[in-house]
Amino acid sequence: LYLQGISIDEIAKQRNLNPGTIADHLVHFVLTGDINVLKFVSKEKLETISKAINEHGDVKLSLLKENLGEQFNYTEIKAAVNYYKRSRPEIK
Repeated sequence: LYLQGISIDEIAKQRNLNPGTIADHLVHFVLTGDINVLKFVSKEKLETISKAINEHGDVKLSLLKENLGEQFNYTEIKAAVNYYKRSRPEIK
């Protein structure tokens, strides 16, 4: 539905789910390359999250969130981690 141009909010309404839940499911497709990471996180935030991943690793989202602060949400961090994993296939 998202790839057909339906917004996250509209999908959530149709499915009777929280928009955050829909976004969390969609960030998986950043890993496969089907959705551009910039749909979920700005280029500036992506750069900051990437630096944090390089510094702390991507093992625990909560650790990244703690280090990044309140201006970053989990959807942005998950999208960036998936982008990072896609761009560096040696990282699982």
